[in-house]
Amino acid sequence: MGTIVQSQRLKGHASASQIAKGGALAFLIQGSGALLQLLTDVLAARLLGAAPFGLYALVAAWIYVLSLLGTLGLNFLLLRFVPTYLAQQDWGCLHGLLRRCTRWACLAILAITATGAVLLTLFRPALGETAAAAFGIALMIIPLQIFSSLRQAILRGFNKIGRALSPEYLLRPSLFILLLMAAHLQGWRLDALMALLLYLGAAFFAFAVGAFWQYRHTPVSTRHSTPIYHDGYWLKTAMPLLLIIGLNLISSRIDVIMLGFLADAGQVGIYSAASRIADVVVFGLVAANAVVAPMIARLHATRQHAELQKIVLLAGKGIALFTTPVAMIIILFGHEILNLFGNDFSAGYTVLVILMSGQIVNALAGPVGHLMTMTGHQVKAAKMVGVSALLNLALNGALIPHFGVIGAALATAVSTATWNLLMMRFVYAELKIRSSLFYYR
Repeated sequence: MGTIVQSQRLKGHASASQIAKGGALAFLIQGSGALLQLLTDVLAARLLGAAPFGLYALVAAWIYVLSLLGTLGLNFLLLRFVPTYLAQQDWGCLHGLLRRCTRWACLAILAITATGAVLLTLFRPALGETAAAAFGIALMIIPLQIFSSLRQAILRGFNKIGRALSPEYLLRPSLFILLLMAAHLQGWRLDALMALLLYLGAAFFAFAVGAFWQYRHTPVSTRHSTPIYHDGYWLKTAMPLLLIIGLNLISSRIDVIMLGFLADAGQVGIYSAASRIADVVVFGLVAANAVVAPMIARLHATRQHAELQKIVLLAGKGIALFTTPVAMIIILFGHEILNLFGNDFSAGYTVLVILMSGQIVNALAGPVGHLMTMTGHQVKAAKMVGVSALLNLALNGALIPHFGVIGAALATAVSTATWNLLMMRFVYAELKIRSSLFYYR
């Protein structure tokens, strides 16, 4: 009995050490990535101006939306099953999963590219030459984003956190900044099209590096095994995850997209800048999720409920320690931070504070999304995100025509808080897991 207890304690210490080290690495990479992304946006806004930056931000929002939809939920599927198959040394299933996800992603890319090309041809006169060309470049970026998302999930499943995150969080923005600066120093005319072309180059290089690392870290036994496919089971699991992604996109990007239809490009640029800054508040959560998600899948599969609770609360403490001071700094110095984008952007302070309030709830709720999707409750998670998405869509439609960017911010903050609170309550009621230091019954 003493040996068993000691073994469990050693496992607990190992898991705590793993999340501490992995969380620190993820936080360092994603924190640095956040600063680089902010620097990228500041540089692009100052070099392009509010209106061209607004077009760039609008196209970037569509890239984000279509890239996430194009993953078909496969990144979450990989994140759930890669660590499980790895722990079980089920090389055949792992090989089959990797091959099948790649094939499904290729089909999604073909569908998005073909549909996008047809729509651009039909609506080119309405969009104008510049906007149509910008969306054409987006169609070249989207495949890179989709495959990068899958590769990141695979490496996270292999517990290679640094190499999973570095290409997108460090390499791509760093190279993009260097390319922007080089173009400016060479006297090139910088507009939304040029910025997107430079981003395409940076994204391709980061993708190539990430693909090489994935190949290096994939177990040799996997490549040499006969692939085993569980298409029906995988699709049954992935479809609710895809629904969650689609609905979550409505909550996270519909504000920018609807502003693109209902407001001018300058307002979209100001709103996008405020949104970028507000997103900094959740980087503690994002860093924790990078480490905790595969651990949730593994601990749930091995029925280590007590250990799972410890890991989640440890992550919650780290999230709170990051979120609280960062939120205070942004509130106190929000005007000065917005002015970094340019003098026109300081008008977005109220938008910034509203958006940040929703993101504070998002961060302090803890890893509720992964606690549901990694434990087989993806259908219920989809329903909760669906309620939030419909609420967001309705509020944006009602508030933007009357209150502009303020209305969009209110809609997004309310819907973000809604799905987090719903999930936090479910996780405690059904899984008996406290996802947050501030949970309620």
